[in-house]
Amino acid sequence: MNTNNTTKKKKVTHLSLKERVKIEILLEEGKSIYRIAKRLERSYNCIKNELERGTIDQIKQRKKVKLYCADVGQRVYEERRQRCGRKMKLLSCDEFITDLEEQFKETGYGIDAIVGQAKITEAYDKEEMLCTKTVYNYIDQGLIEIKNIDLPLKLKRSTKPKRVRENKKEQRGPCVSNAIREKDKSWH
Repeated sequence: MNTNNTTKKKKVTHLSLKERVKIEILLEEGKSIYRIAKRLERSYNCIKNELERGTIDQIKQRKKVKLYCADVGQRVYEERRQRCGRKMKLLSCDEFITDLEEQFKETGYGIDAIVGQAKITEAYDKEEMLCTKTVYNYIDQGLIEIKNIDLPLKLKRSTKPKRVRENKKEQRGPCVSNAIREKDKSWH
């Protein structure tokens, strides 16, 4: 039976600057997109999209020429990467947060109770409110005036995971009481 199957499926990852420089060098050598993709073990479309991302217009000998530049590709990638992901609702829910802070200080109710009350009374639109988990995350990040020290239950709770102790004694043979019972049976 032949077990020489050494091919591993490469996990999909973003191109690094090092790979972008390799693309630039291979293009200067005149390699095709297909050959570059094979050499870097990437898909054809990945290389093609990278070339679109990092191609700039340069003027050489009074002619406009399109060239791929690894630095430009990396910069465009980083700019786009900054814009992806979910945005914080902190600014759009400013009024809700101010009311939450005031109620917390005046009434002494918990965060969950205040958020729940706001949901029940429908005092705010859904887009203008934060859920309890988000409020606690903002408190942890220091984005709200309420601090962790103001939350009595949060201070009481242990953040360490509870350790379950296991019996570390090894079984060394039959129990002594079993041996005594056996002797008693043999005497009768």
